[in-house]
Amino acid sequence: MEFDYLVFIGRFEPFHNGHAAVARLALSRARKLIFLVGSADTPRSLRNPWTVAERAVMIQAALDGHTDRLLIRPLRDHLYNEAQWIANVQRQVAEALRNDGAATDAKVGLIGMDKDASSYYL
Repeated sequence: MEFDYLVFIGRFEPFHNGHAAVARLALSRARKLIFLVGSADTPRSLRNPWTVAERAVMIQAALDGHTDRLLIRPLRDHLYNEAQWIANVQRQVAEALRNDGAATDAKVGLIGMDKDASSYYL
């Protein structure tokens, strides 16, 4: 394994085959996969019809057999405040690692699909 943990950021509205393909690739390269589920603080809408808990169920169902290797965390939106969003990403990853009992020298990476301008953080 190249990494101890890989981080996958997305809304996952819904969790689809493309997301699952990236997740399977991540699981082939890391011991565990941390999902940061975006738009966690938004009310239901046409754009965001599911809660984080509902999306977590979708993720776990699609990756059945690997659920013990998945860490799923909410990620709030911070529109127009990129520094706050980045700090929140770092905080959520650090908390996931701490809760999982990760070694202080754990090798952590970021994985995703460069699909459009919204993927600039990769």
